[in-house]
Amino acid sequence: MKSRLLICVLALAAPLGGHAYTVVTDEHVDLEVRYSGGVLGGPIRADSGSVPRDEGLLYDGPVGTTSIARPLDPIWNFLGVGAGQPIFFWPQSSVAGRMYLGFGSDGGAIPPGTFQSYLETDPRVNLTAAWNKITLLDVRYEPTLGVSGSAHFSLWQTDGVGGVDVWMSTFDGGITSTDATWLIEGGHAHYNWGFSKSGYYQIDFRYSGFLAPSGTYIEGPTQTFHFGVEYQPPRIPTDIAARGPLSIIGDRPPVDFRINKTGTTGNIELAAGVTSISSLQQNTATTATVNTAAKTLRAGSIEIVAGKAALTIGAAPGDGTLTAATAGGNLVLDNDDATAALTINAAIANHTTASSVTKTGVGEVHLRGAQNYATLYANEGTTHLHTALGSGTSSLLVASGATAKISASQTLAALTIGAGGTVIFTSGAPSFAGAAVPEPGACALLALGTLGLAARRRRPRLSPGA
Repeated sequence: MKSRLLICVLALAAPLGGHAYTVVTDEHVDLEVRYSGGVLGGPIRADSGSVPRDEGLLYDGPVGTTSIARPLDPIWNFLGVGAGQPIFFWPQSSVAGRMYLGFGSDGGAIPPGTFQSYLETDPRVNLTAAWNKITLLDVRYEPTLGVSGSAHFSLWQTDGVGGVDVWMSTFDGGITSTDATWLIEGGHAHYNWGFSKSGYYQIDFRYSGFLAPSGTYIEGPTQTFHFGVEYQPPRIPTDIAARGPLSIIGDRPPVDFRINKTGTTGNIELAAGVTSISSLQQNTATTATVNTAAKTLRAGSIEIVAGKAALTIGAAPGDGTLTAATAGGNLVLDNDDATAALTINAAIANHTTASSVTKTGVGEVHLRGAQNYATLYANEGTTHLHTALGSGTSSLLVASGATAKISASQTLAALTIGAGGTVIFTSGAPSFAGAAVPEPGACALLALGTLGLAARRRRPRLSPGA
């Protein structure tokens, strides 16, 4: 049996902000292969300075300035476009005003003697040196307006007398273990970069090598770079996999991370004890879990896209902490899928000062960890509150048409329910410290479970001055 109390008030929340990135247009640019702290990786190294790889867009344009007609010779089939068709081409030689892009481990990025010399038997190399291998892992493409379909990426060098060394091609047999190039320790090399269509590309590489003197083989984490081919996208999310073992959310406060590929097995990991990002978006049909045990994730928003799979933050209730990205800020939990659940097992806490959480989207959000922040805005869909929200100092606001289902006793500073909003206590009981539920009206619904009947019978206490 349930008792019902009707209430009429409105809840509001702040909108999401935007995201900026650095457009890299320098003529001379290298993707740096660096060995530091036992990890192989590196930023974008341009003449004007260094840019973190997940914050920079390598751009060549404007429209109509980077394409050439593909030659007739079948040797160029690896480009993925027909003879005479346009190929968007970034040259291996310096051309005024054009992107001149390569890989580099010089300038102290890899000190001499770090890697062991060996004979690389790939027929394109067949030389002995202290090599670092650069392997192509994945290419993702988003077209410009008016362009559709998939696209291909290729990397090659010419020798000036008609010879072509093809290092990578997504068209020629797809991505395989042969899609790789090699860089001598402390070296520097430039390439021709080919794109079959204009648009936005995310390209994943991995650097590897044999450490000296032991010969221990090491691989670095995925190195994702952003390419604007006659196009600058409004946002540049860094794509990660739904499954590990090498799916990692980096500590990059301005960066949007997007779960946009499947991966192999295991959870997504956080790169640092306190990992700050702009946002995390689930955009695959593969369920994903972010491991937050003994760590803190700070984010502006966490989202499930409509039609995509469930996302869980924290493998078990109480694992780690989730906060807003900024001190005293707002954390948005947005589930736009009607069937997949967004589950937050991590404790949600204030970021330094009083912070808020906003639930948006038609899908369900389950809050299973401790809830220690100032205000919860349940603006859309259903919010399941499985633990207590604060201890008399926090407020719950349920907007018009939204539902909050509560299965733990609550002591709230205020409970506000908008017209057509619903709060259901499936277990536990509510009490109010300060501003209380307004007098009954005809606009909203508070349904109290058996444990809440005593609270229902008492006349709600209004805050001073109400």
